Amino acid sequence: MGVDVLSNETALVAGAVRIANNVDIGRAGQFKRRKGYTQRAGRAGLHSLYYAAQRGWTVVARDAELCRLDTRTHELAPLTLLNSAHPLWYTEYNGNLYFSNQTTLGWIPADSDTPRRVGLVTPPAPVLTEAEGGLLPGTYGVVITMVNDRGEESGASNLGTIQLPEGGGIRLSGLPQSAVHTVYVYITSADGDILRFAAEFPAVFPSYVVAESAQGAQCDTLFLTPLPPGEFVCWHNGRLLTAKDNHVVFSQALRPHLHNPAHNFIPFSGRISLLESNGEGVFVGDERGVWFLAGKDPSRFELRRVSSCRAVRRSSVMVPPEHLPEKPFSELSAPVPVWLSTSGYVVGMPNGEVVELHPDRIKVPNGLVGRSAFLLREGRKQVVTPVNSTLTATFGNAVDSVIS
Repeated sequence: MGVDVLSNETALVAGAVRIANNVDIGRAGQFKRRKGYTQRAGRAGLHSLYYAAQRGWTVVARDAELCRLDTRTHELAPLTLLNSAHPLWYTEYNGNLYFSNQTTLGWIPADSDTPRRVGLVTPPAPVLTEAEGGLLPGTYGVVITMVNDRGEESGASNLGTIQLPEGGGIRLSGLPQSAVHTVYVYITSADGDILRFAAEFPAVFPSYVVAESAQGAQCDTLFLTPLPPGEFVCWHNGRLLTAKDNHVVFSQALRPHLHNPAHNFIPFSGRISLLESNGEGVFVGDERGVWFLAGKDPSRFELRRVSSCRAVRRSSVMVPPEHLPEKPFSELSAPVPVWLSTSGYVVGMPNGEVVELHPDRIKVPNGLVGRSAFLLREGRKQVVTPVNSTLTATFGNAVDSVIS
C-alpha cells in the first residue's frame, strides 16, 4: 500500500506506512532498502539536468550557461550562455531540443550541435528616398525582413511609405548588415495596400534600390515578433508554447518561432505551475487547479477545469504508456503527462480527464516547487519528485510513486 499520510494511525491497513525514508516499495508490497549514490561530479551552480532522449544528450545548466554532460567522463562541454541563471524547462520535437527559462528561449536543431536563439530579431525600418527606376507614380508602402541560413524569416519591419510623383525607384538606406543573413524587401503597388515580395539580396549592403514593381508572394510576417521566453515551453501540433507568470503564449501555425503579441496569448488568473501537451490539448495548472485546453488550434481552444487540486509547480513529466499499469491506461498509445498535485500523483488523459492515483492516501501542501524524473531501476518503474521543504529552506523532501 505504500505511504498513507491521511488515515488515522490506528486505521493504517496492512502494508501501509506513515513514513518511508530511503526505501523502495514494490507493487506486491515488498520493502527494500534503497541503494545509495556515488558522487561523480561536484560543481557549484549546477541545475536543470535533463536527458534529451531524441538526441541521446544529457544537458545541464551551470549558473547562466547551458552545458552538455558526458555521462562517461562527467565532463561539461559549454554550449551557450543564458541571459540568467533561472531554472530551465526543456522539450523535444522532431529531434529539435528547446530550452527556456524566464529570460532565455533557445533551441538546438536536429541537424546541428550549435544552439540558437528562437526567432530572428525584427529589423528596423529602412530610410526611403526617391531613385531612378520603372515604378509608376503613386504612394508605396515598404517593409523588410531578415532571413537566416536555415531559411527562417523574421517579422516584418515597421511600415514605411514614400510618394513617387513622377515614378522611378525606391532607395532603401540604413539597412541592417550581417554576413550570414539575407534581406527580403516587400512593397505595395502604387497606392495599393498589399505588400508583395520585390527583391532579396545579401545583408552586406548599406543601401539598395527597388526599381521594378513587386510580383512575388504576399508578406505574411507582418506584426510578428520572436516568441518570448517562459518558465515552461512545450510543443503542440506544430506550434511552440511558452508560459510565464499568468500567461500562455503560442506561436503562429508553421512558424513556431514567431507570434503575434496582440493576439497569440491566453491569460490565467494566477501563476502557471504546469504546461504539458498531449496532442489533443494542453494541460495548464494555476492557482485554481488544472485546466485542459482542448483542441489542436490554440486560437480555438475550449477551456475547462479538470481538477481543483493544484499542481506542484514544475513537477510534470511525460511518461510512455507502456510503463503505466494496464488499468485504466491500457488503451493509451502516446506518452501522457504525470504530475504531483496536492492530492498526490495525477495522470492527464488524452481526452483531458485526469486520474488521481492515490488521493485517499496522500496530501501535499500548497506552494511547493518540484522536479520529476521517470526512473527504471532494478525492474521498478518510478516517478520521483524532489520538492522544496515546507519546514526549512536548507533541506528538501522527495515524493515518489511506483507506477507499474
